[in-house]
Amino acid sequence: MGTNACWIQLRLGRTITPERIRDEIEVYWTAKGARVLAREVRPLEPLRLEKTKTLGYAIGGIENGWVEVLDSERYTADFGLARHLARKLKTHVHFIGVWDVDQTSIERWIAPPGATKKKPAMRGLPMPSLYYAELVAKPDLAAAAIVFKGVRYTNYDPGPEPEEEPPLEPEKNYLASHQAVAKALDAKKALALLKGALNLEPCLTVFLGQALDLDDASARRFTLAIAPFLLCHPLSTVRLTRIAEAAAREGDDATLDAVRAKLTPPPRALLSVIAKRLEQRDEHDAARRLRAMAPSP
Repeated sequence: MGTNACWIQLRLGRTITPERIRDEIEVYWTAKGARVLAREVRPLEPLRLEKTKTLGYAIGGIENGWVEVLDSERYTADFGLARHLARKLKTHVHFIGVWDVDQTSIERWIAPPGATKKKPAMRGLPMPSLYYAELVAKPDLAAAAIVFKGVRYTNYDPGPEPEEEPPLEPEKNYLASHQAVAKALDAKKALALLKGALNLEPCLTVFLGQALDLDDASARRFTLAIAPFLLCHPLSTVRLTRIAEAAAREGDDATLDAVRAKLTPPPRALLSVIAKRLEQRDEHDAARRLRAMAPSP
């Protein structure tokens, strides 16, 4: 298994302190119905939010004017929170994901205020100084912390697909028709849009995005109905993994085999994260199928 983590990074300023960042995190989550459980690091296991409805944040790792926001989920971070912090604090915010870096790739998203598209050069492997769980034994390394109870898993936004840019303003109306088709789960119309598209990216953003809830069996069947067309085109690892999840949960071994042929090498850590979530939902057969795509060496 490679190195895996996801976190938020902010540039500090005269009025941007770890305490203010914590306060904005509180504003963000309490507005979504969560309540504050503590303002200190508490022992929380990664990937348990859906079951425990408890989510912790630690602010620390200050270096060269930047600070890290570490999430107790560890393998994911909340992209909606990153947007909120960028908008409210008027500072540069990095949303960073690293998965299986020894086998696949590093993806980095930059979310500065003002629609800046330029991405800074990568210098070595970006990694957090510590993980949230490690701060339980080293609380002095957290400049600020907060823990929430009553967090709805559906309010947690794991972010954009790797390799996708946020849609530009002129595309909003163009995307509306795609979103309507996705909401209706109309596979026939979706295929018509895909086959007539000069640029597949807007379609992929909607039809294979996180907004399509694969916990819904109808959404999984929609994904599998358009999968044969999609698998004839280049797809990112995360998008292929979305198709794999739908196939595994619906018992579609033919589609699973087709995805396996394109996932070279397989993203073991990402598949493991999804498999663990499915096991928590007692979908053990689906979890087994996903794990079989990337057997342990």
